[in-house]
Amino acid sequence: MVKWQATLSTTEPYNYIGIQNVRQGNRNTEVLEAVLVENALPLDLTGCEVFFESVIDNKYPIQRAAKIVNAKKGIIQYTFDEYSMQSLHRQEAYFSIHKGDNLIGSTQNFSYFVVNAVSKTEGEMGSYWQSIEDLIADMTAFINENKGDFTDWMNARKEEFEAWRDAQKTDFTSWFESIKDILKTIDPGGTMLAELMDARVDIQGVRHNSISERLLADMEYLYQKLEKRLYTLEYG
Repeated sequence: MVKWQATLSTTEPYNYIGIQNVRQGNRNTEVLEAVLVENALPLDLTGCEVFFESVIDNKYPIQRAAKIVNAKKGIIQYTFDEYSMQSLHRQEAYFSIHKGDNLIGSTQNFSYFVVNAVSKTEGEMGSYWQSIEDLIADMTAFINENKGDFTDWMNARKEEFEAWRDAQKTDFTSWFESIKDILKTIDPGGTMLAELMDARVDIQGVRHNSISERLLADMEYLYQKLEKRLYTLEYG
């Protein structure tokens, strides 16, 4: 299943495609589908091969094959793997286009952000939390399997939960620091920055000093709501 869709140009100076958080350790799920364009028109990839190219941490070059989905329309798919996700935080990449032995073009760079799995090993929890939905599913399964109530779940998962919560703040802070220079270049009027400022307002309408604080406040609010809700779940 495609997780992100993007348009990547071989001629435009920038390819800003938003935040792509890929989680280290995921297999066959972190899929990017892109339309490759040249001068705003789809690039015909008939008879071509396309490769994902990156220099991880500015040290380790990798080249991984992408799948051509529709050659005439320039549509490709790339599934992030252990090579492209071997290092955490912001990475840069591009797609190169080859015909036979010849390199015929490449897209401008784009960024993606590698986040880590919370659980130390898959055996600790059966799986790790990729999102709040995964956390809720784990919590519900714990209760439905008669292992205890919400408090018991929290005691059993305390270390993992705190690590997960802290990772949300760390990942966002690191990402924002990594794109400051990009924002200055592509947003001289400050429109995007103004929208980011508005994003400091939480679910309850309270403005915070940073988005990370707002995310933690929302998480605490949802945490309390979930606690009340889960106490009413029937199990047994």
